[in-house]
Amino acid sequence: MINYLVLLSAITLSIAAAYYSIVGLTLIFSAAVVPVMIMGSALEFAKVVSVSWLYRNWKICPSAIKYYLIAAISVLMLITSMGTFGFLSRAHSDQTALSGDTLVELKLIEQQIESEQRRVENAQKSLNSLDRLVAESDTESAIKLRKGQERERKQISSEISTAASAIKELNTKAQPLRKESIKQTAEIGPIKYIADLLYGDNSQADLDSAVKWIIVLLVLVFDPLAVTLLIAANIGLAKTKTKIKLPKIPKFPVEKINSWKKNKKDGIIEIDSESLMNIK
Repeated sequence: MINYLVLLSAITLSIAAAYYSIVGLTLIFSAAVVPVMIMGSALEFAKVVSVSWLYRNWKICPSAIKYYLIAAISVLMLITSMGTFGFLSRAHSDQTALSGDTLVELKLIEQQIESEQRRVENAQKSLNSLDRLVAESDTESAIKLRKGQERERKQISSEISTAASAIKELNTKAQPLRKESIKQTAEIGPIKYIADLLYGDNSQADLDSAVKWIIVLLVLVFDPLAVTLLIAANIGLAKTKTKIKLPKIPKFPVEKINSWKKNKKDGIIEIDSESLMNIK
């Protein structure tokens, strides 16, 4: 039973590795997607068959064919690993690009919000200066001064109101981007911890390096493990022998056999009925 489970595991890993490899190769040769898919599928199937055939015919296989198949299988494993590496790298690049676009857009909006906030602060400072002038004047002068400031105060109030409305609109626009940024930060959180463990820093270069090492580790145990399990399954299945139950052969004493030989007539040995019953 375990041998069939090993075989099933090997086939499952081979199919998964073939899928990721073929998708990765189509990303590399995007101008010929269908031909690459056909070629990749055929090569992956041929690799699995070659591994099984080579193991079962190792002793009788001619040296030229043997060494060529070994080289071909090794190259196909390398191609599968390259395709898988390309697929996983593309997935990480897409995630990083999406995160980068979100951050750039969010940064632009936040800069606009800061600019509007400065407008409010400057307008408020101007309004405070007008209030201070009024406060420092006597009552009669303050009334005249305030009356003369009405137009300027109206412009300042309008500017504050416009800037506040712009800030509110920009915050509304930035809210989904902030949520998306938090979500993306949570998604790459494990990578940040790994980068911090390996490099002690969370810079983008260290994050990319950590991701590359993870992909390399996945590649090292993906297709090579599938091929190794396929060989192991062949070894286990080859050693499994079908047990055949043979009929029991009755054993008779030597004296009995000698008496039959002595009593034979014309070269024919006569066996008594009791012995025949024992044979049945």
